[in-house]
Amino acid sequence: MRSLEEVCMNRKKTLAIASAVTVVATFLLFLFGQVNYVVFLAVAALNAFFAYKILPKMK
Repeated sequence: MRSLEEVCMNRKKTLAIASAVTVVATFLLFLFGQVNYVVFLAVAALNAFFAYKILPKMK
C-alpha cells in the first residue's frame, strides 16, 4: 500500500505535467493561428500563477 505522501506527490506531479501540456498545446494553437496572443498569454499567466503559488502549497 502506498503512503499518503506518495499519493500526494503523484497528484502534484500529474497536475504539473497537465499544466505544462496545457501551455504547450496553447502555444501550438497560437502558432497555427487558432487562438490569439491574448488567450495564449492568459493561459500562460494562469499556469505560471498555479505553478508558483498554488502547486507548492498543496499537500
